[in-house]
Amino acid sequence: MVNKHHNSSTSPQIITHIDKNRAQAVLQLVKKASPLTLKQEKFCNEACIGRFLKAKGDNVKKAAKQLRACLSWRENLGVDDLIADDFSGEIADGMAYVAGHDDQSRPVV
Repeated sequence: MVNKHHNSSTSPQIITHIDKNRAQAVLQLVKKASPLTLKQEKFCNEACIGRFLKAKGDNVKKAAKQLRACLSWRENLGVDDLIADDFSGEIADGMAYVAGHDDQSRPVV
């Protein structure tokens, strides 16, 4: 009996290649609207874009539109400039907490 999901050892690589192509297409559409800052470029990694693609049923145009809206929201709120010290009162009151640290050792609130 042949397993339809694992009929060759290259299947996962093909799927990854297709996902990378879709992610690149999303990124190109986002960049076409306006250039990205360095922080936005860093935010838009393959995993991030993959989540937007998944949320939009692998529709590249819809994923790009939602990602651009997310980047705009992050810029308008200054999300990249927030640090845990800004939340010291909320942390002391128990309204927020440090959930750990990111890969650059910054606290995650």
